[in-house]
Amino acid sequence: MPWSEFFTGSLIAVVLGLDRTAAFQLMISRPIVAGPLTGFILGDAWIGLQVGALVELLWLGRLPVGAAIPPDDTQVTVAATVLSVVAVSQFDGPPTAWALFCLLAAMPFGKVGQMFDRLVRERNAELLRHVEKGVAAGQTDGIEKWHLLGLVHFSLASFLAYVGIVVPAWLVIHLIGLDPVSYTHLRAHETVLDLVC
Repeated sequence: MPWSEFFTGSLIAVVLGLDRTAAFQLMISRPIVAGPLTGFILGDAWIGLQVGALVELLWLGRLPVGAAIPPDDTQVTVAATVLSVVAVSQFDGPPTAWALFCLLAAMPFGKVGQMFDRLVRERNAELLRHVEKGVAAGQTDGIEKWHLLGLVHFSLASFLAYVGIVVPAWLVIHLIGLDPVSYTHLRAHETVLDLVC
């Protein structure tokens, strides 16, 4: 089991998840950047670029702006890139096809990221109410602590979203993708991805 790749992916997921809405705002959380960056760190930037380009195109009109909470394209990109790199290193089949297949396995679980994003925003709204009560009572000493706790919530939500995408997608890959019959489908996926990229 490629634990190091999955662990590295979780660290990347947390940092990029913070960039998505909570901190930094450097736009490295966009799939077109997150995919190649994740792939580069794991040793295959080309697979990451393929995954990131497809996710960027698919989710281009669904940004986390204001109250809108779309499925988590950042975590889908990171998870699909990690899965692709692992699949290429462990199994037969063309890398480009594995990239598409892993993305297709990860995409439905993007709703998990949406769910955790919604939960963390609700939890952080409670923190805001707590801070407002403290300020009204003249207690301003803990404001920084509550603010940092909000970032911890976003970090935890990013980690859980990553795990909630990568684990079931890995199971799907094992259940569907390792059947020898599916290698003909992998070649069809590779053709589609070559046309898109």
